[in-house]
Amino acid sequence: MTPSKEIFIEVQKALKSITKLELIDLDRKQFQKGKENYPGCFTAVLIKMPSIQYQNMTEQIKEGTTTLEIILYCKDGWMEQHQNTGDPNNGLSEIEIIDDIVKVLEALSGKSFTKLTQISEEENEISDDELMSYRISFTSKIYKTVNKKHSLKKLSIKQL
Repeated sequence: MTPSKEIFIEVQKALKSITKLELIDLDRKQFQKGKENYPGCFTAVLIKMPSIQYQNMTEQIKEGTTTLEIILYCKDGWMEQHQNTGDPNNGLSEIEIIDDIVKVLEALSGKSFTKLTQISEEENEISDDELMSYRISFTSKIYKTVNKKHSLKKLSIKQL
């Protein structure tokens, strides 16, 4: 299994413990295709790994550093909380979800990746006024086994 695939599976599994999330998926730009194409869920997390920088190591192993982005989408959230929303949580439901995401992902690790470490969080600007988006970024070291560049051969020497 590739490190990218393992990270996605482990992160998705950890996020499923947050019952407030309706959709946990790979980021395929589901919320950037226009309202008519939005998924049916409005408390969603999309997982994105925009880059991996590799370095060669010994014994057919590459070490890489990756950034993992968790993007939270909520309908009628975030901006509404500052406008006297009817949220029984005083408008802080989205912040609680963000805190829950960080809690389950911080220090998560696997066979081919080290502990996730949060590096940033920020509100996303999107054109849809009815949808809130928030990005939480983590970093991790990943290790990938590559094919051998050289193979062992048995040599025989003939005397002349």
